[in-house]
Amino acid sequence: MMRIFTVLFGLYYPCLVFSASAAEPVTKLSAAYGTITSGYSVMWVAKDAGIFAQNGLDVELLLIQSSPILA
Repeated sequence: MMRIFTVLFGLYYPCLVFSASAAEPVTKLSAAYGTITSGYSVMWVAKDAGIFAQNGLDVELLLIQSSPILA
């Protein structure tokens, strides 16, 4: 029984070591929206749920109320 644990640990340990060292750096992005409406709620839900962070993104949500600047 001890041999099975040793073999499984020997196979599992390298996976832990190499997966931690292969982590990619976080990409910073800025996402702007023009009005506070339900159409832009998808961005807030994704940020609050951590979907951006799961995909290696650090998203900053910006409210820009001037249409020409946003365009």
